[in-house]
Amino acid sequence: QPLAYNYHDESLTLKTVEQNPRLRDNIVVLGTVQPHGEEETVALFQVKDLPIYASSFHPEKPQFEWRSDLQINHSEQAVMANGHLAQSFIHLVRRNTNHFKAEADVESTLIEASVSKFEAWIPKDEKQGYFVEIYLLQ
Repeated sequence: QPLAYNYHDESLTLKTVEQNPRLRDNIVVLGTVQPHGEEETVALFQVKDLPIYASSFHPEKPQFEWRSDLQINHSEQAVMANGHLAQSFIHLVRRNTNHFKAEADVESTLIEASVSKFEAWIPKDEKQGYFVEIYLLQ
């Protein structure tokens, strides 16, 4: 059973990365997944020259999501592997020595300070759907 929980209808395929020079030259694929025998997709990547990482899976789900209809692996190995990934990200963030001089400076830069925010639940069927949160930044 997979250690990570992948639940996306659309993902960046490895083939797309290999065929697109802008992607190929600017990201490092750190992990892939081939769900249900489908085309291999990018599960985790890093931007080459920036401290930016992205995942197409949900590392929080093995520990915190317990809906029986989702078939999430809750094994000790799944919880530990996804927790290790989270701790690795925290370690990278803590290496950053930048800081704000005043609390007011922090508040003004938070995403919640954005003027426009759109939230919606988009039903897929009677039991499933997607929560969408879009921030329009100035």
